[in-house]
Amino acid sequence: MPHREKECLLPVDRSLRSVVVLRSWRWQNHECINCLRPVPTHVCFDFRTFVCTACAGVHREFGHRVAPVRRWKCTEQEYSDLLRGGNARAAAELLANWDEELFPRPDTGSGDVEAVRDFIRKAYVVKCWQRQPPPQKYRAGELAERELPAQTPRTF
Repeated sequence: MPHREKECLLPVDRSLRSVVVLRSWRWQNHECINCLRPVPTHVCFDFRTFVCTACAGVHREFGHRVAPVRRWKCTEQEYSDLLRGGNARAAAELLANWDEELFPRPDTGSGDVEAVRDFIRKAYVVKCWQRQPPPQKYRAGELAERELPAQTPRTF
């Protein structure tokens, strides 16, 4: 069954609305958004992403709201937020201008927590690689009026 068809089959029954079900039904959530470790064990509600244990600890250091997937029964609002989010959408927004050759993903298996911390800080706190809104288009003459403040005459 193709992945896109599987996404449309999310359960409607309220008793099944848990983060575990959401993670298992969305194919792009099967790995940590930061380090690509398989089967993330935590969810970061601030960015609507699924992360591994090592990355979850770093997210907590920055004050992000993180919860374990297995024990968390989310509210309707949290569930709908996660449904609108996910790792693919967050990566498209927060890692849009990221270049892996210049700044590779951290490897949590090596135990280098400092590399994980640096990557998460740049991606989620500083937002170095976030997609930028398109520039506003001005008609001729409008640019000068909008950007330059009105000058007042100087008195000496």
